[in-house]
Amino acid sequence: MLSGKNLEISYESLKPLTPEAQLNYLKQQMETVNLLPPNSGIERVRGIVQTIKADELAFLSYLPRRGYQGRITLFRTSEVYQDELGMLDEIPTDPTWGWNQFSSQPVEVHVLETRLPCLVNLTFRY
Repeated sequence: MLSGKNLEISYESLKPLTPEAQLNYLKQQMETVNLLPPNSGIERVRGIVQTIKADELAFLSYLPRRGYQGRITLFRTSEVYQDELGMLDEIPTDPTWGWNQFSSQPVEVHVLETRLPCLVNLTFRY
C-alpha cells in the first residue's frame, strides 16, 4: 500500500524481470491507480523507490538510547496498520507503543482519529 492506494504487485510478478523492467512495471501500476501522472519519468519512480528503501532501513536500524531526560510526545493513529513483519506484537496493550522505556518522564500520547496513509500524506505536504 502506498499513500492509501493498494498496488497489485506480487513478488512472483517482479522476480523474472530485470531491475529496470521492475521499475517500469511499478511505474505502470502507480499510473494505473493515479499515484503518478501519466508519462512520468522513470527517474521519478526510481527516486520514490530509493526514498522508501532509505525509510525502511532507517526504521529497522533506529535504536533510541535509554535514559532520555526530556519528555517524549507520541502522535499515533487510532488505527494500527497491518503488521507484515510481526514487529507490533506488544503495541495493542501499551498505549505508549514502547516509548515509555526510553524516557524518565511519562510519555505524552496524542491519538489521531485518522488512518496512517492520511498521516503520511500530511507529512509530505508540510
